[in-house]
Amino acid sequence: MPLAEAEPRTEIAPGTYVVTVRAINADVITPKMGRDAGKEVNVFRWDLDTEDGEPLDYLTRRDPTSEKSNFFKALVALGVPRAEHLTVEASDLIGRQCFALVSINDDGYNRVDSLSPLPVRRAQGPVAGPATVAASEVPAPVPTAEAETDDLPF
Repeated sequence: MPLAEAEPRTEIAPGTYVVTVRAINADVITPKMGRDAGKEVNVFRWDLDTEDGEPLDYLTRRDPTSEKSNFFKALVALGVPRAEHLTVEASDLIGRQCFALVSINDDGYNRVDSLSPLPVRRAQGPVAGPATVAASEVPAPVPTAEAETDDLPF
């Protein structure tokens, strides 16, 4: 019999969810492991909500070193054009939506692994197809000796 039993602390099952940005706040964390273990790291804490109202946190560095960083990937996921990546305001991102890939970490908490853009919806309109031909351009059928036009039902 185990010394202690604990339930996982998850609220959301692993999977992909549509999330909305509720807030973005500057924060300082001290990681317990990894290359920055024991050091203070400046991050942005992204407060996200699923469509069911479940809260999620997503962390990105405040000083991204390249456009491959999670910070820039989040901006792309939220539809920010590349030219505006360094001039966008947090208030411009509030209310925007994207997909969040959620997993469970070793401690039983939800973890947002990545953000990705929603599919682009195209405007509803006529489907491009072959050009239409005006009625005056359609040639009249030519009767042949094999077919009698008087017996046709129309």
